[in-house]
Amino acid sequence: MITKIAGVPVSQLVELEDQLEKHKGKVVQIEVTRGSSSLTLALPPSKTGELYRGIYPPTRLRKLPFIPAVRDSIDQNWKMVKYAWVVISRLFRMQGSVKELSGPISIARISGEMLKNGWKAVVYLMAGIRSSWAS
Repeated sequence: MITKIAGVPVSQLVELEDQLEKHKGKVVQIEVTRGSSSLTLALPPSKTGELYRGIYPPTRLRKLPFIPAVRDSIDQNWKMVKYAWVVISRLFRMQGSVKELSGPISIARISGEMLKNGWKAVVYLMAGIRSSWAS
């Protein structure tokens, strides 16, 4: 698990993204925890300009028949719409923060970046999002 980027603690994908963006085009020190041990690695700059440089969230591949896959897709999209609605309604009631929108906005931006890498990257991203919700 990645715990620090350039000495800054990270616990969420959004924080990882922020730190990688700040160090875009540079070598970045990453602290990784494996079991009970920690090690520091140097992540070289991307030659293609890719922000994540090969770092992908853990994924779980599920193979579904067509109709169940469509149902699952609709369910997941509906969850995302409900999540966005809750965040927006909290903003209007002055109970939330604009930072709460970073999830849906970041997912939209990352989806666009993954689409540049091809449809498989988008499918892996959707699987990662799905598996994080299932947990």
